[in-house]
Amino acid sequence: MNLLFEVNLNLPTDDWTTQANEAIKANLGSGFKFEDTFVLADLKSYCGETDYTALDKWLSGAVDATSDIDAEYAIAAIYPSRREIVLARDWSGIRNVFYTIEGHRLIVGTNVYQVVSARNERRFSLISCAEFLMYEYVAEPKTLFEGVFCVPRGKSVVIDTGGNITIKGNNKLIASTIGGENIYNGLRKSITSAHQKRLGVVNGIYLSGGIDSTVMAIALKRDLGLERVHAFTFRTKGAEQDESGEAENVAKQLGLEYNCVTVDPNRKVDLYSMLEKSNFPYPGAIMLGSLGEHIRDTNLQGITLFAGQDSRILTPPYNVIDRLVLHHYLHNPSIRELLKIAGLIIQKVFPHGRVHKGGIRLAQGSDIAIYVARYLYHRHQLGLQTDGGGWQKSSYFNQLKVI
Repeated sequence: MNLLFEVNLNLPTDDWTTQANEAIKANLGSGFKFEDTFVLADLKSYCGETDYTALDKWLSGAVDATSDIDAEYAIAAIYPSRREIVLARDWSGIRNVFYTIEGHRLIVGTNVYQVVSARNERRFSLISCAEFLMYEYVAEPKTLFEGVFCVPRGKSVVIDTGGNITIKGNNKLIASTIGGENIYNGLRKSITSAHQKRLGVVNGIYLSGGIDSTVMAIALKRDLGLERVHAFTFRTKGAEQDESGEAENVAKQLGLEYNCVTVDPNRKVDLYSMLEKSNFPYPGAIMLGSLGEHIRDTNLQGITLFAGQDSRILTPPYNVIDRLVLHHYLHNPSIRELLKIAGLIIQKVFPHGRVHKGGIRLAQGSDIAIYVARYLYHRHQLGLQTDGGGWQKSSYFNQLKVI
């Protein structure tokens, strides 16, 4: 379900009611009225019929009640009498809520591209893009786009007429007095319960062989006792690193039906269509698309797939020079050149050791394209050629610009 609406925060109370009615009309089938509150919701219950008790509690002002709503959801509540809007998103993060404020215009939607398109001024966030290049992840509530934000998972966002934003709701932390065994048992129970709610007739898992996907596989196969679980992984043709061996090892130990798909990196894809469907520019969609085609070709349509963000041991560490390059002098060419000179001086003063390597790294920071390619994609050294130890940009990196 796709929600999109706009509210002028500066209008008087009577006009807020009109705006709320228009928002519900524009999103047919997604809106309802609760007392004097107008609600738009993209909601899917885990267990058949939706229990509205927790939702009613949340609408009545108990923002912490989001954790009690037993569903996947993206909710927007418009309160005309208070001239206030409250947004909420489920803990799992399966449903999305994005918002932006431009002048007095508040735009809310479940598709980030539609929210961005509704703005008059549209720009990428340089810091968020740098963060995404490194981690394939942007910390909530930021997005890749300047001035566009998401509702953090399991939280409520309150927006008033002045455009002031307040994020409410607390993470549920385990008390420090609880013993280790109880923590482990509680975690295992929570993982199993979360999986049990989402089980389908046919079930599968995206398996990398890493910590998170292995724990998910154990919950499905052993804790829930499923006789048949399909495991899907991929290998990239010609890649230097291949995790499929670890995934196959886990699948064999747990008795999963193992499927490995070879992805050709030179294959043409409709990237624009793929990114739009994903609601986030995630390059991994290329691999997931290939796995999806395999699932279709093996007549497993309708399968319930489980996936998690793996703990990536090989992710390059984020150090103090990365912070300098990507956060502090990224915007200023003059400062970049000065720090390049500083890096060269450090290399001469300290001809060996870690300080010398730090000087090399600092000097490379004057060219963001080379820096990102060498230090954040060092496993494959994308687009770079080397001759006698010197680094050169390929034609691909000549197209990159620092704005």
